[in-house]
Amino acid sequence: MQNPFYYYRTRKLTSGTSSAIAEYKKKVLHKRISFIEVACPNCHRNYARTLYKVERHGIPWQTVLCRYCGMMYSNPQMDEESTKHFYESDLYRRLHNQGQALSTSQLVNRYRRPNNIFNFVSKAKIEYQTVAEIGSAGGWNLKAFQNDGKSVTGYELSEQLVEMANNFFHVPTKQAAVLGSPYDLVILSHVLEHFGDPVFELKWLAENDCEYLYIQVPGLLHNIPSIQNAHNHYFSLANLVSIIGQSGYQIVTHGFINNDIQLLAKLTMRRLAPIAMPSEYERVMKLVRKHRLSMFRGLFHDIFRF
Repeated sequence: MQNPFYYYRTRKLTSGTSSAIAEYKKKVLHKRISFIEVACPNCHRNYARTLYKVERHGIPWQTVLCRYCGMMYSNPQMDEESTKHFYESDLYRRLHNQGQALSTSQLVNRYRRPNNIFNFVSKAKIEYQTVAEIGSAGGWNLKAFQNDGKSVTGYELSEQLVEMANNFFHVPTKQAAVLGSPYDLVILSHVLEHFGDPVFELKWLAENDCEYLYIQVPGLLHNIPSIQNAHNHYFSLANLVSIIGQSGYQIVTHGFINNDIQLLAKLTMRRLAPIAMPSEYERVMKLVRKHRLSMFRGLFHDIFRF
């Protein structure tokens, strides 16, 4: 049995998920998926404490916490080529969607949900006309903007989702992760945590004159978000403010949805230094201890149940 100090209780797995896990491990074994060591994405130091050594599916995956600034991240991470393959092959969606890529009926349900992104941006009363979303999936986040008369474009690595967006939902979508031109508004909804280097990626958007960013991420607010091999970073609001400031943007407004952080940032091109936050390390460690206690209870239940 693994050291319980680093234990992360796994989810109940379906046969489809188990098959996807086996495929992922085989690709790791045969070096189709490779890894790199990284420094803290916020303060860029190598001064981290190991928190977990597996993720929610039981896959070996190390999650650490920077002792200098309290940034929680995965180390090592999949390298750039492996990450691209992970999403293009739909292995990501099969691994985290009970063994299947999204079906048409699931996409239809996504389109029917209230569009929190459009509502959040509308309340900010900013002027914009062109909208792009990186990691746009089937285009459900863009549909409300399109219905409001905005010019929209999706960028998505999954060939299946690109086809659905273009042919079924009529949301212009490209199979790419890099923007083809500047946009007034760029949406990064549950995407920033997947990037290898969030500061670098946001700087690139700034250098390409993307005026506004909408960002939504799982937050380190009341508890620890789900630990998974698709997530490289876990953001507190303080760390997110620091990373955005380093990138040449400034937060206009922010809010919370359950344990998610959402915000709107405006381009300033003033790049700030990382913020030192030793108190953030202690705050996140309190959440980790609370989470670890819950994990231990689950572990003991698994061991001693009859």
